[in-house]
Amino acid sequence: MADAPDVWVYSPSFALAVLGSIVYGLLFLALAYLTFVRYRAWYFTVVFVGAAVEVAAYVLRTVSTQDRSDLLAYVMTLSVTVLAPVFVAAGNYLLISYFIGAVLPQSHHRILGIPGKRLTPIFVSFDIIAFMI
Repeated sequence: MADAPDVWVYSPSFALAVLGSIVYGLLFLALAYLTFVRYRAWYFTVVFVGAAVEVAAYVLRTVSTQDRSDLLAYVMTLSVTVLAPVFVAAGNYLLISYFIGAVLPQSHHRILGIPGKRLTPIFVSFDIIAFMI
């Protein structure tokens, strides 16, 4: 019986996939400590979720390198890899809103006429629309 077709257009390295999973896993644990224990920065939770999704992407990539004909693992790897930065971008928008409220004087809590607390919902809505497209 013929081998199933390879879904990867190149030969992914299992060793590098494992290394990436370990490095991102360690960075994820460091981020968890800094976010929830040391600084208790609950507004940064969305970046923590993005980091968790990125670790899942690298673990899925490691699994996908072992069976290069498994279309589901390949599609899941790509989907989760694309999804993770959306959470990180949302975290950046939250940080912008937080800094506007914490640093700028009350008279400057608007950017281009938009109140600082409205920036996050606006940017996240546009991010969701762009992701769906």
